[in-house]
Amino acid sequence: MRALVLLLLAACVAAGCSLFGNYDLEGLPCDLAAPVNQQCLPDAGYVCVRDGGTGVCVKAP
Repeated sequence: MRALVLLLLAACVAAGCSLFGNYDLEGLPCDLAAPVNQQCLPDAGYVCVRDGGTGVCVKAP
């Protein structure tokens, strides 16, 4: 029983990591509450492009 619980827990952790690891911000609105250079997770390679509205996140060239 303990092995089954551990196996289930490990499977959930692995599924969660793969979901968050492949998260794509392309086309999502910018976070206007964040500082100007931090609105679209620049560490992940996304920048906020303003199009006259709130702006959208795009992959940096």
